Amino acid sequence: MKIKSHAGILTNINDIAKAFNIYFTNIAEDQSNNSSDMDKAWQSLKRSYTESSSEMKLIPVTEIEVIDIIKSLKHKNSLGYDGISNNTLKHCVNEISKPITLIFNYSLMTGIFPNRLKYAIILLIHKKGDKLIMSNYKPISLLLSCSKILETIMFNRLYQYVHTNGILAAEQFGFRKESNIEKAVFSLTDSVLSSLNLRQQIGGIFCDLSRAFDCVNHEMLLAKLCRCGIRGVSLNWFNTYITNRKQKVEITTQNLKHESYCRWETMKNGVPQGSILGPLLFVIYVNDLPRSINRFASPVMYADDTIVLVSANNLKDLQTKIDSILYHISDWFSFSGLTLNMEKTNMVIFCTNHSLNNQQQCTTDNYLINEVTNIRFVGLELDNNMNWKNHVAKILPKLSRACYAIRAIYSFSSLSMLKMIYLAYFHSVINYGIIFWGNFSESNKIFLAQEL
Repeated sequence: MKIKSHAGILTNINDIAKAFNIYFTNIAEDQSNNSSDMDKAWQSLKRSYTESSSEMKLIPVTEIEVIDIIKSLKHKNSLGYDGISNNTLKHCVNEISKPITLIFNYSLMTGIFPNRLKYAIILLIHKKGDKLIMSNYKPISLLLSCSKILETIMFNRLYQYVHTNGILAAEQFGFRKESNIEKAVFSLTDSVLSSLNLRQQIGGIFCDLSRAFDCVNHEMLLAKLCRCGIRGVSLNWFNTYITNRKQKVEITTQNLKHESYCRWETMKNGVPQGSILGPLLFVIYVNDLPRSINRFASPVMYADDTIVLVSANNLKDLQTKIDSILYHISDWFSFSGLTLNMEKTNMVIFCTNHSLNNQQQCTTDNYLINEVTNIRFVGLELDNNMNWKNHVAKILPKLSRACYAIRAIYSFSSLSMLKMIYLAYFHSVINYGIIFWGNFSESNKIFLAQEL
């Protein structure tokens, strides 16, 4: 394995692990936009919504709840640094439930997340592109199984609190039990079609954030939690949860696990990758964005996927509004410590017919975003005229490969095995978002492929 760093091409496996470890722990500082501003963020937060009058109270955990959580863990043999897997905990759940319950109740009572549960081993997955470039690798965190139990306990209490008090913005559809991807897409398509029915011009800014979960500012996150009503012991618990977390990179070569000699590095920003609480904390972190822009635009958010819809009576006014809102959201992300990737942020001007508008460009400071005619959102290919042609064209090759695989093994596989493969590689693809594209005129190509 080779990797490119500021010191040149690295070939020693320990040097590579060390370089990756430093890269991942300093990712927020290395972003081109590192202009977080606590004062501006606090002013935006106060303008967006008033401080919650109620305060979150931590209810003690029962042994039955701990047992249920352990039994609900995924069946995995992957190990954290402590060498204990989910399956190990499942096998001895009755023996360990009582002492674990006492430890976790002490954590909730004192507002302290145990330091020993803050260690993560990082494995590398190559995404795409040049294998020499570190940014083309995705970190996979191996967290401690006991940590996930305690996180689940706190997740249940935090989610119940924000849900009961109506804290989460209605425009946010990610990581909420009562919401899903279909509701996010419906909100988007409904807003677009409603504006088109009123003969308005409507455009969407599809924002791309660089390493959003890794760039969460801890001080800002704690301030937003406090504003929501997480104070006192509860706030201290979250403070000890997100700070002083450690990680190190391990690399697998030639099917052998190499115990890297890089030291544990402290995470300075971000929410823990692969954790139970991380996604919900991120949703709270960006929760005030919709309230700060909904006077001018209609946002649709799914975790870090953000679309801002802007409508106007004519194209000229639409262009002016898009310029203004783009500057506003770019500034909001900037002082929140997040980086809006202008190269991957695009604009779509929706229309009612197949004729395409002349390509335009919107500017904000020295950045440009291009208009495109189709874009990907939560796994669906959206056209500027909402006809789903590109989505059908995108999934047909996947279905063809699935059909070929099924035909290739048909003669020597059981019916149950064929059903399993069909459900995994064919049915799951056509079932995803079918409520939106299923009535499209060219969708019959997909159903014909299924019959083959």
